[in-house]
Amino acid sequence: MKPLPALAGAAAAAVALVAAGSSATSATAPGEHVQPTTIAVLADTPYGDELAENFDLLIREINTTPGIRTVVHLGDTKSGGTTCDDEYQDSIRAKFRKFRDPLLYTPGDNEWTDCHRDSNGDFNPIKRLAKIRSSYFDQPGQSLSAGPKQVAYQSAQFPENQMWFQSGVQIGLVHVVGSNNGLREWELGPSATDRRGPRTQEVGARTTAAVKWIDAIFDRAERLDAAGVLVMWHADAFGVFEFSGGDDMSGFTPIVQRLAERTEQFDKPVLLINGDSHDFYEWTPLSDADTHPNAEFYTWRGVDLATVDSAFYHGVGGDIDNLTQVVVEIWDRFAPEPDESVIDANDFGWLELRIDPSTPEVFSYEQRYLTVDG
Repeated sequence: MKPLPALAGAAAAAVALVAAGSSATSATAPGEHVQPTTIAVLADTPYGDELAENFDLLIREINTTPGIRTVVHLGDTKSGGTTCDDEYQDSIRAKFRKFRDPLLYTPGDNEWTDCHRDSNGDFNPIKRLAKIRSSYFDQPGQSLSAGPKQVAYQSAQFPENQMWFQSGVQIGLVHVVGSNNGLREWELGPSATDRRGPRTQEVGARTTAAVKWIDAIFDRAERLDAAGVLVMWHADAFGVFEFSGGDDMSGFTPIVQRLAERTEQFDKPVLLINGDSHDFYEWTPLSDADTHPNAEFYTWRGVDLATVDSAFYHGVGGDIDNLTQVVVEIWDRFAPEPDESVIDANDFGWLELRIDPSTPEVFSYEQRYLTVDG
């Protein structure tokens, strides 16, 4: 394996940036960055048995959509109430190979963090994480589909943290999951005390790696004079969905604070795309000029946004207007009134993301849907 050019400053010592072959460095070849590109972004899919049975239809839809060059899956390849057994995960891994374009993946909480639940099979989450890494990242830096792509990855310990340069934009995947980034209590084991040690140790190591990886992403963006930065992970770190689930959201705070700091310094468009909350919305979460798009829905759920601002914004001031968050919707949900929400569980949702560095905004996107059974 050939390392990428050395990182400047403190990040050079903190991050083991590894290139999986020569094409990881050739992604920055002169002239390539001027070409627009389109990425299909998936999250929280297939969510439930019916969508799992029809996942091939979504694969076919994306394979036949003109212009797609890369596919990214932001985790939760199963619902939160289904088993975490090897057979299911192996079946999804096999499905990923059917995508024609390069597919990159970062895990969600349902694949491992939440596997302690009775409905998930009472698995040890740390063992499930080891299974995910051995199955999906057995060849670190390699795409998971038929379409080959080589990307840089953080280290052998954290191969799921990946980055690449595409169409003038620095792109990074960071392992950040729901359930308060893994801090939510497990339901298994002899006692809460015995469970707490392994759980907090895992979260601490992964959070430290995530913060360092964010630094590496922005360091490379600055060195290459990127037109923008695209960061993708699973969790909705600004979502009251997490807060209303009983979590204090503190597991996201160090990561959000570093993202905010580097975004403000970068002073060009930064786009954060995640799944987790299931509903499509877009906003500038760290700008006083914006309010949460789902405020009415969360008020209906009994969440007073005014009382959770400190946790919700992670102590970051409201003057960062170059960070946009987009949440990928998993199905076609519409709610004329909060108590009349309708979910068509036969619909797949995915995001069509366009990157064009010749435009002032750099990024544009459209939520797409595929109806399975009409």
